[in-house]
Amino acid sequence: MLRLISVEFNKLIRRKKFIIGTAMLILMFFLSLGMILFYRVETLGVDKQIKEAKKVINTYEQQLKLQQDKGASEDISNGYNKIINDQKKDLEKLQTLADDNIPWREKVKKDIEYSRDKIRRLGFSDSIKEAENGNILLKQYYLNNNTPYNYNENLDFFSVIPDVLYVFGLFGLFIIIGVMVVDVISGENKPATIKMLLTKPLERWKIIFSKFLVCVITVNLLVLGVEFLCFTILGFVFGFGDPSLPTLVGTTYSSVPAAYINELKAVVTPVIGSTMLITRGALILKVLILQSLGITACIAFCLLCSTLIENSGTSTGTALFFITFMQVMMIYKNINQFDLKPPGFINKVLPYLFTTYYDGGVVISGKINQTLGITFVNFNFAVMVMLGWIVVCYSISHFIFVKKDFVA
Repeated sequence: MLRLISVEFNKLIRRKKFIIGTAMLILMFFLSLGMILFYRVETLGVDKQIKEAKKVINTYEQQLKLQQDKGASEDISNGYNKIINDQKKDLEKLQTLADDNIPWREKVKKDIEYSRDKIRRLGFSDSIKEAENGNILLKQYYLNNNTPYNYNENLDFFSVIPDVLYVFGLFGLFIIIGVMVVDVISGENKPATIKMLLTKPLERWKIIFSKFLVCVITVNLLVLGVEFLCFTILGFVFGFGDPSLPTLVGTTYSSVPAAYINELKAVVTPVIGSTMLITRGALILKVLILQSLGITACIAFCLLCSTLIENSGTSTGTALFFITFMQVMMIYKNINQFDLKPPGFINKVLPYLFTTYYDGGVVISGKINQTLGITFVNFNFAVMVMLGWIVVCYSISHFIFVKKDFVA
């Protein structure tokens, strides 16, 4: 068995599609890292938030003036004034947090007080209320543990990696994996490698299991290796940060009755008090677990296509079309997540597809429910879905490969 695994490993790493996929993987990862670093440098720090807040206030003031010049009603003017006043309160908060003369504990206490005041002012919105509850929960942790909170948010390993993994998945991690392994069986039909292999005294289940095992281990280690190298460099340049610091996750959602969707401007709303804290290290570990399961599910699906369809080109096209189409649908849902429509058929199907979980971060935070207008997706659900794809796809592939007549 070990000899067979060694042979399959050597065949895999010499395949042209695997080499091309590896190059694409490395390129995409460093591109993702570069994009996130550029974005974070441009937006990081409370001073830049103050600058952006002033722009928003100025925009609303200009819109109010235009409305008044057109003879807007008192209700419209009052609405704009309320928005402007709320934005000015947020600006006041940011200016307080940017004051270096205020000790960090006092800043955090004021931050908590601002959140409580915002809940009192805008408590009609469950989204705002739970966001501010989360801020209170996070900042209270720092107070209780006497851990200084840095409002300038320095770049470090643990603050950057979730965003990089999100963009990496968005750019097509599963598509690249598909390119690397999709014709692992069908690609050997044309040169009759499979037929020659089956003439040897080997049990068929060992052949397909060795192929699957080699693909799973090799690809997962390759992805983790690229990530490890990249983030090691990032850590030495910007610092690794503290993995024990907390981050907010686990927000759950409840459905909004159809009659109230337009009024509440939401299809689902956060359950008040559901957001919790975990360490940044635990978050990264969970994200990597979901990533590994997603990669394995993708490999199992590609193995199924490669076993079902003898023609290499057709099996490749079928698998990549499915993965690409479903991932594009998920990206479309991300772009249009604020459409005020009850979840349709696609929204109800996507949670059961492995392609939906290209980013573990939105699963662990709970934001995927807001994107799809659903309420039941969490870490455990995503794990079960991907394990289901792995077991079902491999089992069918195993059965077909063992029973199929390749020699005829």
